[in-house]
Amino acid sequence: MINIYIANIKNLYCNPQVVDNIVSNLSTYRKEKYLALKSEEMKLQSIAAAYLIDEHLKTLNLREKDMDYVISKAGKPYFKNHRDIYFSISHSKNIVGVAFSDKEVGLDIQVVRDINENIFDRVLSKSEISEVFKGNEENDLSKPNLEKFFEYWVIKEAILKREATGLRDDIADIKNDYGVVRKFKEDNDTYFICVNNKIDSNYVIKLVIL
Repeated sequence: MINIYIANIKNLYCNPQVVDNIVSNLSTYRKEKYLALKSEEMKLQSIAAAYLIDEHLKTLNLREKDMDYVISKAGKPYFKNHRDIYFSISHSKNIVGVAFSDKEVGLDIQVVRDINENIFDRVLSKSEISEVFKGNEENDLSKPNLEKFFEYWVIKEAILKREATGLRDDIADIKNDYGVVRKFKEDNDTYFICVNNKIDSNYVIKLVIL
């Protein structure tokens, strides 16, 4: 079973005391990461991820502030003394999520937004491009169906994050393997989410209020 914790960071923008409290309870690694980030959005996404990590670790009688991290060559973090706990972090706009599994796991969350169509040829197969241009909500065949694009994109990103390889030359050829995509709305935005550990196709989402 995969457990996913999700939070909306919008309330953190106007609650500096909550932010300060979260920061004061960060591990050394997460605090250094937080301080190194430049934009407010990235900072809040980072500490929200740490908060969600802590929420799960508390169920295991552990705390994030006590954790030491090791970073793989591909840049993926692991718990140094608890290598049996695998996790993956993703964030998009106001939504932050962390997935936990007992196997390598990849999580991706994407808000539907306008993008440069030049990326289609790079990341989508010919059949996927065909699906994207079958029509959007207005049935305009000249415009891409961005929801369909991001549905494909989260599948591919979840696999890449599971494998911790970064973007690959064959990304257009990546097909779904056990990843389950869900669509949800938050703050009038549409999001897609996919998690993948190559074994399980079921997961539980827990909403955490910051």
